[in-house]
Amino acid sequence: MVQCLGRLLVCVLLTVGVAAGANAAGMSEAAFSRGIALTEDGSYDEAIKLFRLAVELSPDVALYHEVLGDAHVAIGGVDSYLLAKAEYEIALQLEPDRRRAREGLAQMALTTGRFGEALDVLESLTFEERVQ
Repeated sequence: MVQCLGRLLVCVLLTVGVAAGANAAGMSEAAFSRGIALTEDGSYDEAIKLFRLAVELSPDVALYHEVLGDAHVAIGGVDSYLLAKAEYEIALQLEPDRRRAREGLAQMALTTGRFGEALDVLESLTFEERVQ
Protein backbone atom coordinates (compact mmCIF):
# COMPACT_ATOMS: atom_id res chain seq x y z
CA MET A 1 0.00 0.00 0.00
CA VAL A 2 2.77 2.44 0.95
CA GLN A 3 4.64 1.61 -2.27
CA CYS A 4 1.56 2.39 -4.33
CA LEU A 5 1.03 5.67 -2.51
CA GLY A 6 4.66 6.67 -3.00
CA ARG A 7 4.52 5.95 -6.73
CA LEU A 8 1.19 7.72 -7.01
CA LEU A 9 2.63 10.80 -5.31
CA VAL A 10 5.57 10.86 -7.72
CA CYS A 11 3.20 10.61 -10.70
CA VAL A 12 0.95 13.32 -9.30
CA LEU A 13 3.94 15.57 -8.60
CA LEU A 14 5.25 15.16 -12.11
CA THR A 15 1.83 15.66 -13.68
CA VAL A 16 1.01 18.71 -11.60
CA GLY A 17 4.47 20.11 -12.22
CA VAL A 18 4.14 19.82 -15.98
CA ALA A 19 0.51 20.96 -16.12
CA ALA A 20 0.82 23.92 -13.77
CA GLY A 21 4.38 24.87 -14.60
CA ALA A 22 5.43 24.22 -11.01
CA ASN A 23 9.10 24.74 -10.36
CA ALA A 24 11.50 21.96 -9.49
CA ALA A 25 12.05 23.34 -6.00
CA GLY A 26 8.39 22.99 -5.11
CA MET A 27 8.22 19.48 -6.49
CA SER A 28 11.42 18.46 -4.73
CA GLU A 29 10.14 19.86 -1.44
CA ALA A 30 6.91 17.88 -1.81
CA ALA A 31 8.84 14.67 -2.55
CA PHE A 32 11.18 15.37 0.37
CA SER A 33 8.29 15.97 2.79
CA ARG A 34 6.55 12.76 1.74
CA GLY A 35 9.84 10.90 2.10
CA ILE A 36 10.17 12.17 5.68
CA ALA A 37 6.68 10.89 6.46
CA LEU A 38 7.58 7.49 5.01
CA THR A 39 10.73 7.24 7.15
CA GLU A 40 8.62 7.89 10.23
CA ASP A 41 6.55 4.86 9.22
CA GLY A 42 9.72 2.81 8.65
CA SER A 43 9.19 2.64 4.87
CA TYR A 44 12.79 3.41 3.98
CA ASP A 45 12.83 1.89 0.49
CA GLU A 46 9.94 4.09 -0.63
CA ALA A 47 11.39 7.10 1.19
CA ILE A 48 14.69 6.63 -0.64
CA LYS A 49 12.87 6.78 -3.98
CA LEU A 50 11.30 10.10 -3.02
CA PHE A 51 14.55 11.49 -1.60
CA ARG A 52 16.28 10.54 -4.86
CA LEU A 53 13.58 12.40 -6.77
CA ALA A 54 14.12 15.44 -4.55
CA VAL A 55 17.87 15.24 -5.20
CA GLU A 56 17.34 14.89 -8.95
CA LEU A 57 15.08 17.93 -9.01
CA SER A 58 17.22 20.03 -6.65
CA PRO A 59 20.74 18.58 -6.58
CA ASP A 60 22.18 21.61 -4.81
CA VAL A 61 20.21 21.14 -1.58
CA ALA A 62 22.56 19.61 0.98
CA LEU A 63 19.73 18.61 3.32
CA TYR A 64 18.24 16.31 0.68
CA HIS A 65 21.55 14.48 0.26
CA GLU A 66 22.01 14.26 4.01
CA VAL A 67 18.59 12.74 4.64
CA LEU A 68 19.01 10.36 1.71
CA GLY A 69 22.20 9.22 3.42
CA ASP A 70 20.32 8.76 6.69
CA ALA A 71 17.72 6.59 4.95
CA HIS A 72 20.45 4.39 3.46
CA VAL A 73 21.96 4.00 6.94
CA ALA A 74 18.59 2.92 8.30
CA ILE A 75 18.44 0.10 5.74
CA GLY A 76 21.94 -1.07 6.65
CA GLY A 77 24.39 -3.26 4.83
CA VAL A 78 27.62 -2.56 3.02
CA ASP A 79 26.02 -1.28 -0.19
CA SER A 80 23.71 1.04 1.74
CA TYR A 81 26.62 2.35 3.79
CA LEU A 82 28.58 3.16 0.65
CA LEU A 83 25.58 5.00 -0.79
CA ALA A 84 25.11 6.86 2.50
CA LYS A 85 28.76 7.88 2.60
CA ALA A 86 28.53 9.26 -0.93
CA GLU A 87 25.44 11.31 -0.05
CA TYR A 88 27.01 12.69 3.13
CA GLU A 89 30.10 13.70 1.16
CA ILE A 90 27.97 15.50 -1.43
CA ALA A 91 26.12 17.32 1.36
CA LEU A 92 29.45 18.45 2.79
CA GLN A 93 30.69 19.60 -0.61
CA LEU A 94 27.57 21.75 -0.89
CA GLU A 95 27.66 22.95 2.73
CA PRO A 96 30.90 22.16 4.59
CA ASP A 97 29.38 23.06 7.98
CA ARG A 98 26.65 20.39 7.97
CA ARG A 99 27.12 18.74 11.33
CA ARG A 100 24.68 15.87 10.70
CA ALA A 101 26.52 14.87 7.52
CA ARG A 102 29.79 14.74 9.45
CA GLU A 103 28.16 12.67 12.17
CA GLY A 104 26.87 10.33 9.47
CA LEU A 105 30.36 9.93 8.05
CA ALA A 106 31.71 9.17 11.53
CA GLN A 107 28.97 6.58 12.01
CA MET A 108 29.82 4.97 8.65
CA ALA A 109 33.49 4.83 9.57
CA LEU A 110 32.74 3.25 12.96
CA THR A 111 30.32 0.75 11.46
CA THR A 112 32.84 -0.38 8.87
CA GLY A 113 35.78 -0.55 11.28
CA ARG A 114 37.65 2.53 10.07
CA PHE A 115 38.28 3.84 13.57
CA GLY A 116 41.01 6.35 12.68
CA GLU A 117 38.77 7.99 10.12
CA ALA A 118 35.89 8.08 12.63
CA LEU A 119 38.15 9.65 15.24
CA ASP A 120 39.26 12.36 12.80
CA VAL A 121 35.65 13.29 12.01
CA LEU A 122 34.61 13.23 15.67
CA GLU A 123 37.58 15.40 16.66
CA SER A 124 36.61 17.96 14.03
CA LEU A 125 33.11 18.10 15.52
CA THR A 126 34.47 18.54 19.05
CA PHE A 127 36.88 21.26 17.90
CA GLU A 128 34.04 23.17 16.24
CA GLU A 129 32.04 23.19 19.46
CA ARG A 130 34.97 24.67 21.40
CA VAL A 131 35.63 27.34 18.77
CA GLN A 132 32.04 28.55 18.59
